[in-house]
Order: sequence, then structure tokens, then C-alpha cells
Amino acid sequence: EFGLDASVKGLLVTEVQPNGPAWEVLRDGTRGGVPDIILSVERTPVHTESELRAALKAVGPGGIATLRIFTPTQVGGVRRIVRVKLEGGQ
Repeated sequence: EFGLDASVKGLLVTEVQPNGPAWEVLRDGTRGGVPDIILSVERTPVHTESELRAALKAVGPGGIATLRIFTPTQVGGVRRIVRVKLEGGQ
């Protein structure tokens, strides 16, 4: 659907909680544009929801998770790093 290169493997962001910790940095397709794809968390590749949950659990509540993100574009795509503070901390 997005014409991605076969080397792009990760999780398509289909929903982001409004006003949640990732709202400002991740797109879910509902706010216009193309959704992001999470490639890794803390340098650990994620391909399933359970892998994503495990990687975020390792960071822990209140911690800051570093995510590698791919956003498809008309000319291929953009890879970027985002840092998200997880809920549950002080």
C-alpha cells in the first residue's frame, strides 16, 4: 500500500492516544498524512506488538524510550530518532 522497500520491517502505527506521551512525535494516519513505522526501541528491532511491549517494559514507567521511526514519503522515506517519556513516572 505504501510502496515500501522490503528492507523496511517494523510496526505500523495505527493509533496514538490523544494527549499521550507519543501524540506529538508519532503519526497514526488519523491526523492526516502517512502513518509512521516503528523500527526499533532502544536499538532492539520490533516486528510484533509483543516485542514492542517487551522493549517498552524494559525501559520502565517514567523512563525515556528511544525509538527509530520510518515515515514513508513520495521519494522513499525518512528515518528519524524520537525520544518518548513513558507514562507512570514522576
